Amino acid sequence: MEQERSWRVRYSAGEIICNICGLFSVEFNDATFLPFIISFLKDNEPEVRSSILSKLPLVINKISRNKFLTDIWPVLQDSIANDTNHHVRSIFIGSLLSCVKHLSEEILVNNILPLVTKVIKEDVVEVKHAAVENMDELVSFFGSKIMDTNIIPLFNEVSNDIKWRIRLSLVEKLNKFIGTVGRHIILIYNKYLFLDNDVFINSLLPILNQFYDDHAAQIREEVITCYEKICGIQSQNWINSFLWGRIKHHVDSDNYLFRICALQTIDTLKNKIEKDFFNSEVLPYVTKLKNDPVSNVRFVFCKTIKNLLSVDFINKQNKDQFGLALNELEKDVDLDVVFYAKEALSK
Repeated sequence: MEQERSWRVRYSAGEIICNICGLFSVEFNDATFLPFIISFLKDNEPEVRSSILSKLPLVINKISRNKFLTDIWPVLQDSIANDTNHHVRSIFIGSLLSCVKHLSEEILVNNILPLVTKVIKEDVVEVKHAAVENMDELVSFFGSKIMDTNIIPLFNEVSNDIKWRIRLSLVEKLNKFIGTVGRHIILIYNKYLFLDNDVFINSLLPILNQFYDDHAAQIREEVITCYEKICGIQSQNWINSFLWGRIKHHVDSDNYLFRICALQTIDTLKNKIEKDFFNSEVLPYVTKLKNDPVSNVRFVFCKTIKNLLSVDFINKQNKDQFGLALNELEKDVDLDVVFYAKEALSK
């Protein structure tokens, strides 16, 4: 079959073999189907290689572990991992990570993780994106015992990627990891994993904090939703000291986009921050943005105040200050600011 001239025939044959191998014993598959699979993995046509690679999670449990390591893995490591076709490599890394639940931790650490690390350091966006998108497979099935030593270094590598879409993929993945069930717990595919406090505080949070300063707006917005979840896990003392410090840094930033981000953060976290602290520290500090030189900041300020006025725990002093600020902004030179100021006053 591997000598068939038509790649479409080889493509179909490879798919059929992968689909039916579950009907046979491991011993039969090792002796009969495995040579065909290896041949198709070495095929000259990328479509044939891609087809077999996409079926790898289906095949992995139908061959012996010894044959995987001695026959398939050398082809994956030496040939597929260095394939000149980016699409082949992206399918490969996604499928490989989908296989980890069927493999031992030893194979993961010694064989798969070094390969994933190599891929993460590549310049090809498609391949790196496939690796990031499937990282939850690693964490889900091997848990926090490999998090600090093996997964966090991968996260750190991706967090410094020059392509903002790759960084966004990671922060979206981190957002998916963080649950609100209890302190230092992450939720992945409805499976709860306890994180060591030091790993959570010293490893995951610094990555999120770095993304909060990212110049891509979508990344900062994704971090805000992460912070909202973390507020359900961390103490009020952490929120009042560390997180508020991060928000203040954005309020005082020379970059007007960061000042807008601070307002968006406060709006999102308004029900997560302790009420007295929110009234005494947060709101008075943020009110100064009513005089921001950038009109975009002023109209986001108006929109934020409108949302805050609907919260019942805002005290009278802050409501009065909001009213005065909105009355001033109702006379703003920017029509958008005037519109949102009037809309907020109508609340």
